[in-house]
Amino acid sequence: PTRRSSDLNSTTGNIEVYKGGVWTAVAAGGSGAMTLISDQTLASAAATVTFASIPGTYKHLMIYAQARSTSSSADHFAMQANGDTAAHYGSAYVVSNNGTGFEGDQGSSLVAAAIMCDLPNTATVANAATSMKVEIPNYAGTVFSKNAIVTGSAMGGTTISAYCSPEVFNWFWNSTAAITQLVLFGAAGASFAIGSRFTLYGIN
Repeated sequence: PTRRSSDLNSTTGNIEVYKGGVWTAVAAGGSGAMTLISDQTLASAAATVTFASIPGTYKHLMIYAQARSTSSSADHFAMQANGDTAAHYGSAYVVSNNGTGFEGDQGSSLVAAAIMCDLPNTATVANAATSMKVEIPNYAGTVFSKNAIVTGSAMGGTTISAYCSPEVFNWFWNSTAAITQLVLFGAAGASFAIGSRFTLYGIN
């Protein structure tokens, strides 16, 4: 076939998989299918981005974000669930140390705003933004506390080549409640810049 082994059929708009010599459409909403829940691109700077009334009908959640901070100093993504603003969150991370090695850390106590990936600030090169993916397994379950796997590509420095760092974080919420709301914000208290985009998917 001229298409890849898993590709979009330009005629029907369906995802198809090539198996056994034939193209077969993947059923919408089938196992592993991603469904768009919310997509927000900021037309003006905003201190928070909220995904409200998240349905509990999916197996997992995934967030894609690309953003920049309006802070004049160091900033990071942070996330809270279900309106809980108390010290019930934790994080640990491993990041590239400006291309010279790796460093990591783990918080010694729970906090109200556990950090995730770095955010470029107003001191960094113009047009730089950090891209981040947040995977939240079994978000609607009520047996275990919630955690998320966060991976990102952080941009910083005063030139485009000065700082480009792969980052891996673990976000933790000390609650067994089903997640119905998520709020993203900058840990430094500034806003997300115009053009920042946040997309939430449900995974079956």
